[in-house]
Amino acid sequence: MTILSENTWGNLMELEGYRWTTKIFTRPNGVPLYRQTPEGIDIKEKTDHYQSIGHLHTRVEIISLPDNREQFIVKSCWTDKDSYHEFETWYKENAAQRVKKYELDNNIRHEYNVKALESTTTLEDFSRNAFIDKFAFRRNITFFDQKRIPEKQIIENIIQDAYKYVPILNCVYPFQIKIWGPEYKDMKKQMVLRSICGPNQHDFRPGGKYAGDWKKCEQIYDAWIQLVQNKGQSVMFEGYYFNNQIVAPYLISYHPVPILPTESQIKKGYIERRAIHDNGMIREIAIIGASMHGYGVSLLSANHNLYGSFTRNWISGIDSIEDTPAAMKPLTPDSYSIVPFVLGIGYKDENIPYNGDANQGIKPEFEEIHYWQK
Repeated sequence: MTILSENTWGNLMELEGYRWTTKIFTRPNGVPLYRQTPEGIDIKEKTDHYQSIGHLHTRVEIISLPDNREQFIVKSCWTDKDSYHEFETWYKENAAQRVKKYELDNNIRHEYNVKALESTTTLEDFSRNAFIDKFAFRRNITFFDQKRIPEKQIIENIIQDAYKYVPILNCVYPFQIKIWGPEYKDMKKQMVLRSICGPNQHDFRPGGKYAGDWKKCEQIYDAWIQLVQNKGQSVMFEGYYFNNQIVAPYLISYHPVPILPTESQIKKGYIERRAIHDNGMIREIAIIGASMHGYGVSLLSANHNLYGSFTRNWISGIDSIEDTPAAMKPLTPDSYSIVPFVLGIGYKDENIPYNGDANQGIKPEFEEIHYWQK
């Protein structure tokens, strides 16, 4: 690959008519970056061809990852729209098949990610595919990389974009959003203890033999997470496991509030709607709004190669309000103010494969749930 200087790269960016794309390749140390496709076409060969005829300029950034792996960030600048479209179409059609074959040939178990994550091309068909890629990328994973922490500014940008683009009924937010960074590690651990799952989880629920004994639960959690790390997969420990996405580097919690415009909205001339006094309706609207916002944040996170993972499976009704972890603590004593869910954001722990839920994503048939009204 051609590695350009910063000045040359900056000059190229100023030229009109160029198309840009960024691809990220993650590989184990010592594995060649380029592999032949089953059809025998080599991506490096293809890239070299377009460079030789002056249609492509490329810069490569290499980042070291844990476990002797490396990440190649390949930034390409195209001078010819048609050639760009031809190459990008070939790349998208062949990348998955090429990587799958390589994994089978070399018995690689962890994720080998060769994927076009984003593009600023104006070609309508590829822009649509790039958008769909975000849906395909998003997964509700359990284990986040605790050593690779996203920059705070990236999270701030995601939240700002969600504020701009996620619709909320009448622009009146029925919840407050709290963002808990890496510094809240202890609070998150107390919260993950209350997410205990498995066939023996009722030992810690109201009326169980260990109800409220979070020291005992912490011992089980520490043993469980150690077992998971040793085995490199999600397992149960003595009939227990946990929703570990709660201890993601960043955690977002949604706290329902009365549905009223803010002071700044009123000053700007907001026409105040009829206040809602039905607590059940308040909670329902809060859950709908928080769900839309949370999913929007999860998709926006995918745009930065981050995962957004939901959970609401935690034990309540045992702790006093003082002992309740802050991210699940209601803002008011009203029943509608219970936090509907939290969302963890971070990079996936590449050492623990994503296996999906117990049902492996088995969905009903499309025709069983979709009906054209006649």
